[in-house]
Amino acid sequence: MRIKCCKEEETNQGGIDMIVLNLKGLMAEKSKRERRTIRYSEISQVTGINQSVLSRMGYDQSYNITKKNIELLCKFFGVGVGKLLLLVSDPKGGGQQSAA
Repeated sequence: MRIKCCKEEETNQGGIDMIVLNLKGLMAEKSKRERRTIRYSEISQVTGINQSVLSRMGYDQSYNITKKNIELLCKFFGVGVGKLLLLVSDPKGGGQQSAA
């Protein structure tokens, strides 16, 4: 499975369907909701996911996330899998966006 990390608003393009990790988007939403900055270091402390792994999740388009990390991130952000993982269209082909 290919996981591409991005902000949710970057996913409204037409193309080939792929699953993306909405880590940066969820960080921005939680920061806005709680009126403070959410950093990788905080997520790392709470979830036990290494800070460098979180950073790679946020920037590496080909990062493969584990089921355990999906569970930990869903719990941290208080969301379901469909909010963390998004099915989006890559601009190089055809498809539509929907929740994973």
